[in-house]
Amino acid sequence: MTKRILDWVTVALPVALLALLVTTYLIDPRFYLTYVLEFSQRETQVVEIITFACLLLAGLLLVAPTFRLLRSNDRGKWLTIGIVGSLCLAGFFVAGEEIDWGDSYGLWGDEAPKGDAPALNLHNSSPLPIKSVGNLYLAGIFFGLPALWAFRGKLNLPAVLAPPVVPSIPVVIAMGIAFGWRFLKNVYRMFYEEGPRPDDPAGSFYWGFIEQINEHKEMLIAVALVFYALYHHLPRQHAPEQA
Repeated sequence: MTKRILDWVTVALPVALLALLVTTYLIDPRFYLTYVLEFSQRETQVVEIITFACLLLAGLLLVAPTFRLLRSNDRGKWLTIGIVGSLCLAGFFVAGEEIDWGDSYGLWGDEAPKGDAPALNLHNSSPLPIKSVGNLYLAGIFFGLPALWAFRGKLNLPAVLAPPVVPSIPVVIAMGIAFGWRFLKNVYRMFYEEGPRPDDPAGSFYWGFIEQINEHKEMLIAVALVFYALYHHLPRQHAPEQA
């Protein structure tokens, strides 16, 4: 795959996925809730499966770039390893979290209906603000680092940080779509302080679609991570701004 094609697909796929989610719900809410995303059974539905698969794939794709950076002698080597290596580990870790480390599929004993037993993951069961920390971590890498890279001359940043280590613009846009989509729920909540009641005409759309937008966001983040990893596998001569 050439860089130009990858640039276009990186931006277009998140938009296409969102359009498909909205269209599917509007055409057939029952199908959407049965197979795509519904709170009580989401762990085994399409959105969650895509999220898990993309996180795992991103982790796998970043293993080779991490070891390649370990073998380099460039200035800033350990900073680049910290960025790429942490995203590699994050892909594996969050993939495990998404399926409750196998418990979603009954790998650790008898399955319990959702809500009848504590989730076997940290992001739902830990008192620590893991989701907030994760969001800050992603924002720092995918929005903060590219902003700093724009001033690399003044900041004397090492050339080894050049994209694909620092996320390229299409990846930043893809991640921005993921974070931006989440705000649609906030807009809805501006009109319904507690969220609309299920028997409210607006309530069915809220509880059936809007309320689970966080899961859409997680899926889009996972997709963006895959594209971030793919840029590391472009031929050297095509890697954007490679120094």
